[in-house]
Amino acid sequence: MDSEITARHFEGIEFVDTRIDHNETDFDSIPRAMAAAYGTPAGADLPLDPQLGELVRLLMAVNSRCAYCTILHAQEARRLDIPPVKVDVISAWRESSHFTAAETAAFAYAEALSGQRRGDIQPAHDDLRRHFDNAAIEALTMVIINMDVWTRLFLARGHTPRSTV
Repeated sequence: MDSEITARHFEGIEFVDTRIDHNETDFDSIPRAMAAAYGTPAGADLPLDPQLGELVRLLMAVNSRCAYCTILHAQEARRLDIPPVKVDVISAWRESSHFTAAETAAFAYAEALSGQRRGDIQPAHDDLRRHFDNAAIEALTMVIINMDVWTRLFLARGHTPRSTV
């Protein structure tokens, strides 16, 4: 069941699927296509700042409690030279002054959309318009949806980290 997303290797860590360890129906084919279009590898091609896209992916990973996604996106954030303090405090972004107004608008929208808090989606979307054009909002929306799909897929699979050291 390896794809470019699931075949990543991390030093000292291996991942084992504890629930679904097969792919008889090719159920991850659509998520793989979404990842190619809106995941980390596509970041530079999106009409969205690659660092912002990666911060949103990391926030989604942390909020979803997906170990694989959190490790992957924290490493990608560092690779993109995102300041370490932003990576370290992403889960407490509301209490941090390290993020720009555009970043916090993106985070609020990600949390509202991902949590399906209907009353919060419109105000969060309105705030996005102060910082982003339509193309960037569309890309951000798909980054969020892509992360929702992958975190749930990994959680369904029981994609669990184990130390190899």
